[in-house]
Amino acid sequence: MVVQLPGNAGLTFLEAHDLQYRNQVQWFLLVRVVVALACLVTLLIYEEGHPRRFPVAYGLLVAAVGLTAAHLLAVQLREEVIERWVYFAVVIDLLLESALVYLTGGIYNLGFALLFFGTILFTVLLISEKAGMLVASGATLTLALTAILYWAAANAGSWGDSSQPFTLPFVPPEFYGAAVDLRWGRVTANLIGVGLAFHGVAFLAGRLPYRVGDSRILFDEILEQMGEGLVAIDRRGNIALANAEARRLLNWQHLRQPSGHRFEQVLRRREDRVVLELLSRGEDAEAQLELQLRGRGQISVNARTTVLRDDRGNVRGVIGIFHDLSLHKQLEETERRLARLADTEAMALGIAHEIRNPLGSIRGAIQELIHHAYEDPTDKRLAEIVLRESDRLDRILQQFLDFARMRPPLRRRVDLGELVEETALLLEQREDAADLVVESEVEPAYLEADPDQLRQALLNIGLNGVEALQGAGRLRLRVEPTMLRAREQTSGGSLLAEREAFVVSIENDGPPIKPEDLEHIFTPFFTTKRGGIGLGMAIAQKVVRSHGGDLTVEESALGGPCFRVVLPALPELREASPAEGGSQAKPEDAAAPESEQAR
Repeated sequence: MVVQLPGNAGLTFLEAHDLQYRNQVQWFLLVRVVVALACLVTLLIYEEGHPRRFPVAYGLLVAAVGLTAAHLLAVQLREEVIERWVYFAVVIDLLLESALVYLTGGIYNLGFALLFFGTILFTVLLISEKAGMLVASGATLTLALTAILYWAAANAGSWGDSSQPFTLPFVPPEFYGAAVDLRWGRVTANLIGVGLAFHGVAFLAGRLPYRVGDSRILFDEILEQMGEGLVAIDRRGNIALANAEARRLLNWQHLRQPSGHRFEQVLRRREDRVVLELLSRGEDAEAQLELQLRGRGQISVNARTTVLRDDRGNVRGVIGIFHDLSLHKQLEETERRLARLADTEAMALGIAHEIRNPLGSIRGAIQELIHHAYEDPTDKRLAEIVLRESDRLDRILQQFLDFARMRPPLRRRVDLGELVEETALLLEQREDAADLVVESEVEPAYLEADPDQLRQALLNIGLNGVEALQGAGRLRLRVEPTMLRAREQTSGGSLLAEREAFVVSIENDGPPIKPEDLEHIFTPFFTTKRGGIGLGMAIAQKVVRSHGGDLTVEESALGGPCFRVVLPALPELREASPAEGGSQAKPEDAAAPESEQAR
């Protein structure tokens, strides 16, 4: 529903803000007229109805009334530059008040110096706290200069040429001669006290609406740590709050603190227009946006805005909540891929069984034919080729069936470091690794896992590197502790928590994996190697994920690829001895290690 203001229907948030700001400025100008008239009356009372000593002061007050009337008219006619008129009004007020203070005694007669407090307060409310501090400093400087001038004029006869005394323009000599307190210590103390009062008003006026005790600090910390981006905009269109996630999603990292900036000035890029339009609406809204994030490209963000209103329907501000949908979309895509994979797996299992049955019959028939004498040697050679390729096809089908029907891991306590050492030793002893340097950096890393499946996965990854290096190069295996974020089931549901884990890094200095092959490297039957089947890395990934871990690939510091196997550890088992675990027979249906290099 669009925000409705009294007498103004269908206003957007920005329009409502502009209207309210205009009303505040008009009240400010009306107060100026009242104060100027009150000063005129006060001055007349001070002189008992006979204006004699301050004719210039009367002229300034009359001019102030005229300027304020002109200012009101300008605000009505030039609404698009209303903030400039506010700045202009503050400067004019500061000059007029400084002149009045100069004409009426300055620090020695604080009557009109009290006007500075009103100007400081309005400056903070209509512009900013920093502007209020500047006005407070200007007022203090005015009083200091006035005090020096009055003191110099009052004491001119004692230290200068008495025939040409120093006088103040527009100020009767008898006035400052009687007004000046010659005790400089008291004057200095008064000046310091008034200056602190000016700055104190500016500070309190700027801080009290936003900070109420120590609870504000806790409130800020909670908002800063929120997982969703939160932007709060006050009734003047200034950013009151933008937490860390909002600064990331809206590319505001270059702003150390966005608070105090006009939000339409911060959101001035072309790609920010959709966010600006959403925040500018005068209604609660929700939309899914495509934002351009620095360093990550385009991301999907769910944005929800809520307009804050007071009891009379006036807009107090707007809150925008931004939620990054990247992980949600990745999860949806993963679920779709898993569903497609499950369907494909079921279909492929059926096809594999159907192919394997006639393949056995073909192989048996060829074996029977080979035992008979062939008159043509070519026929015998062709029969041997058919037999050899039948055996190869049978192995492929067997590996696929092992991959598709992989049993759940039979867990027991194992030392991951020992498994990595065994893998390094097996790789080093291969005939095609004569010039290969295999390095291993391990430490005791106890967890519950199926040692046979885990050994198979590590060997598949290691063979992948050996074949990529073509027997010469550097292969490094390393085990390190790390932390893994995982969802744990509890009696009340599930919690996302961090737990101890180990990471096995298997890297080499061979050629890097082509970027176009990276997304397919764990896909079953994907291979760029001559004669490869394409199941080695798929089997390794499936084994690792069945243990609650993950297998990823990234660029290695050695120059080639680095495969990272992350496996969760049980904290109570970190210092356990492997002798505590029982033995486990090697399962008959474990798939044989098969290497694969996608290059």
